Amino acid sequence: MAAAQPTGTDSEVVLLYRRPEASTNLVQISGLSANTSSHRVEALAAQCGPVSSAFMHQADGRRWANVQFYSRLDCDACLRTLHGCVLDHCRLEVRRHELANASAAAAPTPALHAVRLMNHFVGFAGWSSSILRVEKEYLRPDGAGWAAAYAASVEVRI
Repeated sequence: MAAAQPTGTDSEVVLLYRRPEASTNLVQISGLSANTSSHRVEALAAQCGPVSSAFMHQADGRRWANVQFYSRLDCDACLRTLHGCVLDHCRLEVRRHELANASAAAAPTPALHAVRLMNHFVGFAGWSSSILRVEKEYLRPDGAGWAAAYAASVEVRI
């Protein structure tokens, strides 16, 4: 798959087959209502761009969410767009979030995230795909269970 090359300062290449590094493109959204669901926070953040992950946290009566985007530009858009927004009668505070001791290893992107990215960039009805082949990378014991990795070649038609 050929990636488009950046054309200016507001462009970047997003690799569809890799998750962003654990400590990049991450925002913390605080000031959440007790009634706000994690699905609602993820849907709100997804208005700024495809979301890699979103996790809700609660401690000492406070609720917040950590949201990670695939793209730095989408992360920046979230900071600009959602900070000060009102959700479920509460004003949101959005800031960049850095993880301490974050792993730099990037994990393969699940198929659902690749689908979200394609829908974001070319539209829901603008593409189709088919699986060409699936290969087992490894299968090994891992503690009480097994660890497995598979690689798939997928053809995407636009």
